[in-house]
Amino acid sequence: MKLAVVGTGKIAHQVVSYLVEWGYEFAAIVSTPRSFAQATDLARLTKSVAFSSFEDALSGADFDTVYLTTPNNTHFSLAKTALEAGKNVIVEKPIASNFDEASELVRIARERKLFLFEATTTLYQPNYQAVKEALPRLGKIRLVSSNYSQYSSRYEAFCAGQNPRAFTLEASGGSLMDIGLYAVTWIAGLFGAPKRVHRFANIQRGIDTSGITTLDYGDFQAVAIDAKDCDGPNRSVIEGEKGYLVQHTAPGVCGRVTLHLRGGETEEIDMNPDNHYQAEFETFARMIDLGNLAYCSHQLETSLAVSRVLTEARLDSGIRFSVDA
Repeated sequence: MKLAVVGTGKIAHQVVSYLVEWGYEFAAIVSTPRSFAQATDLARLTKSVAFSSFEDALSGADFDTVYLTTPNNTHFSLAKTALEAGKNVIVEKPIASNFDEASELVRIARERKLFLFEATTTLYQPNYQAVKEALPRLGKIRLVSSNYSQYSSRYEAFCAGQNPRAFTLEASGGSLMDIGLYAVTWIAGLFGAPKRVHRFANIQRGIDTSGITTLDYGDFQAVAIDAKDCDGPNRSVIEGEKGYLVQHTAPGVCGRVTLHLRGGETEEIDMNPDNHYQAEFETFARMIDLGNLAYCSHQLETSLAVSRVLTEARLDSGIRFSVDA
């Protein structure tokens, strides 16, 4: 896996430094002309070449995989361009602004037999896999909840009348599309797409700053809670007729799990590496190296389920992006 990284924001600096430490190979760092100095710094760190446009990188660098770390509203166009150029794509969540865009990207990737991964850390954590394996022990599932509430460092600027991208319709922002995605993914990654979705959001200046999304699975109910305007007890819980389990951290990290079985038996599970980005990139690299498109296609079904939930929930709460039909 030889990478071209597109974007030079906070997430790019954070993840790229880890990838360098873990020995991944880079060919290019891509920015806008305005951010070219940051691209140059990252190119120096990665021993690669800086470009001020994606088109220049596509024609001037040798790589097989694009890692997109740009704002939400750019994911679709950049991923589509990369796929049509024959490149594998790893895109930071969300995969796209809405379900129609996500479906189009998946169609192109499958048609061209290319890898397309949504970099949602939840799905690749060993502790999350342990939760999956523990489900049968809980008996018939009745209630599920996942909460990711984190007071945003940009919220005060937003309240002061500024327009940070994370809080704008133009950038496909809002609480649900940011950290709410992790709570929805935690649920949909275990149980698939729900039968019905509703969202009740706190909306300020036309964007959701926190909210509750309900997912009706017919024989059990789930709720995903997200907030960028307040802090909360980040954890996920599954309640079944034979017991319940608690994951004690935000659903993007998937930390320690406690399993409580009827009759008093308690079990602790904690198998994650220290860095919660490590497992996903190890998986991406291994699957690309093996040419395991079947695994990729399976993961994309979860990305599509999540994208559908996000789109339906967002529209249900009255949040509409320009790309929505």
